[in-house]
Amino acid sequence: MNVQGSLPKDEDGNVAILFGLLAPVLFALAGAGIDYGRYVAMRAAYQEVADSAALAGAREYALSGTGAKRASDGSNRLSASAATNDNGAVPKSVAESVARKSIVDEDSSENAKVAVATDDYMKSVEVEISTSFTPTFLVGMFRSPMPVNVRSQAQASGQGKICVITLDTDNGGAVFVEGDGTLSGEDCSMYANSSKPDAIVVQNNGRIEAAFVCSSGGVSDAVGGIDPEPLTDCPPKQDPLATRGVDPPRGGGLLGGVVSVVTPTLDPGIYDGGLTIDDADVTLAPGVYAIKNGDLIISGASRVVGEGVSFHFFDKAGMSVGPDTTLELSAPTTGDRAGILMYQDPAANDLIEFRISSNDARKLVGTIYLKSGYFLVDSQSPVAGDSAYTALVVNRLRVTGAASLVLNSNYGDTAVPVPLGLNSPGEVSLRN
Repeated sequence: MNVQGSLPKDEDGNVAILFGLLAPVLFALAGAGIDYGRYVAMRAAYQEVADSAALAGAREYALSGTGAKRASDGSNRLSASAATNDNGAVPKSVAESVARKSIVDEDSSENAKVAVATDDYMKSVEVEISTSFTPTFLVGMFRSPMPVNVRSQAQASGQGKICVITLDTDNGGAVFVEGDGTLSGEDCSMYANSSKPDAIVVQNNGRIEAAFVCSSGGVSDAVGGIDPEPLTDCPPKQDPLATRGVDPPRGGGLLGGVVSVVTPTLDPGIYDGGLTIDDADVTLAPGVYAIKNGDLIISGASRVVGEGVSFHFFDKAGMSVGPDTTLELSAPTTGDRAGILMYQDPAANDLIEFRISSNDARKLVGTIYLKSGYFLVDSQSPVAGDSAYTALVVNRLRVTGAASLVLNSNYGDTAVPVPLGLNSPGEVSLRN
C-alpha cells in the first residue's frame, strides 16, 4: 500500500515561495512605473514653462516691432548699427523672469538653470531649462539624479505695421518684382498668402525691402533681391477688411464719359459706364466715387487731386492711370470709408487689373483694398513716396520695369486712420 500517494497535497507553500520570489520584481516594476510617470510629468511641466517663457519674450519683439537688418553684404549677420543696439535685452529679461517665476517644483526649482538666447535679426527667443529628477523607489536602478533638459523657441512674425497683404492663395507670383523694379516698405511687414513654392518672385534686378517679409508658400529669388531674408511656410494672414462694413455708394446714376474740361470739380456719386479723365485738371470733392460698368481711366496730361475721397469699384471695373498724369489723393478721415482710398466691391470675383503707370503719383494716402484686384505698377518714377502711409490689401501685386513702389507707414503724419488689422501687434508662434 502506497501511503504517501494517498495523502492529500498541500500547495500553499509553493505559492508563498513563488510570491516571495516575484514580490521584489513586482514592487520594482510598480516603483519604476511610478517614478517614470513622475519623470514624464515633471518634464512636461518644465516644457510648458519653457514654451510660456519663450512666447512671452517673443511677444516683446512683436509689440515693439524691433528687429535688426541684415548686413549690407547680404549675410545673416547683424548690420553694424544693429550690433551696437541690444534690441533683445527686454525680450531676454522678460523670458528669464517668466521662466523663473513659473518654476514651482520644490524638489528641483533650486537646481533649475535657465538659459535664454535672443536673435534680433530673426526676432526669436530660445529658452533652455536644465534640472534633475531624483527617483523615489529604485534609486539604484536609475542614474540618480536623472537629468531633465527642455528647450523652446518662439518667433515674432512681423510687426505692428503691415503695408502689403496679397490674398491669392493658389497661384505663384502673388508678389512679383522684376526688371529694375523696387517694392519698398522700410518700416512695415509684407505678407503673401499663396501656398505655392514661388509665392514671392524676384527676378532680374528686382528688389523687395521691408522690415519683415513672410510667405505662406515659398520664395523664388535667385538674385538675392529680398532684404531681410524672408520667412516661409507662414500662416496665411487674414483679410483685415473682409468684415469691414461699408455703406453702398450714394448718389444718382451719373453718366460715365470723358472729362476734358480745364479745372472742373467732380462730385461723388455712381459713375455708370465708367469714368475717363483725359487731359484735364480735375479736383475731386470729398466723398465716394463709384465706378460701374466700365473702368476708371486717367490719361493724357491729366492732373487729378482730392482729399477725403474713396473709389468704389463694382463688378468688373478696373483702373488705368497713364504715364503723363499727376495723381494726388488721400482717403476720408471719418465715416465708414475712413482710411480706405480704393475699395473693390465684395461681389467682384474676376481678377481685374488696376494699373498705375503715372510718373507723378507720389501721394496716395490710405489703404487700397482690391480683393480680386491685380495691382500693377510700371511707372518710371517712385509711386506713393510722398504719402504719410500707403497700405495694399490686394489679390496680386506686380512691380515691373523701372518702377518703384514706396509704401510708407508714418501713421502719425496724417489724420487718415489706418484700418484695424493693419496696425496691430505682430504674431508670435513656437518653432520647436
